Amino acid sequence: MNNLEYKKDILYASLKKNIQSGLYAPGYQFPKELDLAKLLNVAKVTIRSALAMLRKDGLIARIRGKGTFVISEETNRGDIVVVVDNINECASPYIYILEGIKSAAVHRGINVRICERYYIESFTGKEFAKSVVDNKISGILTLGAYYTGKEKLIRILTHSNVPVVIPHATGNSYFTTGFACIQIDMRMAWEDAMRHLRENGHRRIATIALRKNPDIRGLRSEEHFELLKKYGADTDRHLFNAISYDKESIFRSVNDWMKLQVPPTAILCFSDFFAIHVYDALKQLNLKIPEHVAVMGCCGYPGAGLMTPPLSTVDFRYQEQGESALELIMKSDTWFPGELKMAKPRIIMSHTLVKRESTNIKIMENMEV
Repeated sequence: MNNLEYKKDILYASLKKNIQSGLYAPGYQFPKELDLAKLLNVAKVTIRSALAMLRKDGLIARIRGKGTFVISEETNRGDIVVVVDNINECASPYIYILEGIKSAAVHRGINVRICERYYIESFTGKEFAKSVVDNKISGILTLGAYYTGKEKLIRILTHSNVPVVIPHATGNSYFTTGFACIQIDMRMAWEDAMRHLRENGHRRIATIALRKNPDIRGLRSEEHFELLKKYGADTDRHLFNAISYDKESIFRSVNDWMKLQVPPTAILCFSDFFAIHVYDALKQLNLKIPEHVAVMGCCGYPGAGLMTPPLSTVDFRYQEQGESALELIMKSDTWFPGELKMAKPRIIMSHTLVKRESTNIKIMENMEV
């Protein structure tokens, strides 16, 4: 045995002992190889050899662009595939959910592969199942909403023979896909936002909804008006507008509302991203928030607190949804494959009403007239 092999084996044994004893707990990140070599007073090649042996034992994992981490014993050592579909714009919740997935993966020492939806859909079900085996994929997270179960993507994922989780399930996706889901109670979140505005005295509440969605945060349009009626708010249809997400449409809606004989005192937005353009539209009309018009968001955009004034919203905790989805995959041995009739997990996460300056003035109802 030469000197290099001797040092490598000693270092390997020492690091392995530290991992198994818990000194290096799951998620522990090793220093960079050069820094670790200096710290332990050994050559970089010795460090590299010892780490390679630990990786072969399945005790550590190298995450590209992140570093080398200790893997927990319960970790399924296969890679996780995350299916994405056009998440390049900041208004997409999946950007923030993906950050949560990546964060949890780093802590677990799991490698995540990002795959575009169109790429997955280039396979047949059998081809994809074979690719999953060949590439040692242990689970799949798909970032999408309002699945009907008839999509080509869903049919392909159903043949994958590995657990699938939808981190931000909406509509009836849990029932139409048969996949495990992480969900927010959208109806309750929307109701909490509306209740907050009513508690601050607003009766004429204008609402911006997203036209392409089949519902308004889990409610049909008629259910939305019933909710307004329940809380004693004005059910004037002129105060409701379902539009596409673009600056011009939002500006037009705000301008039309402010021309009404009795304009709204508050605007409830489908998402915080709509609220960004509502702010600009009100500023253009020389109207102050919340002195003239209160503005309420609904989703929890991380930058909402940096708006001027800071935006009140309902926080869906996107990053935590991503973290929870990966944790659910890691515990899939308790629910997958299971019996065919066994229900897959469905986790309803709590939301948080965040009260900020954009709604912090209470008004007297007679001020609306």
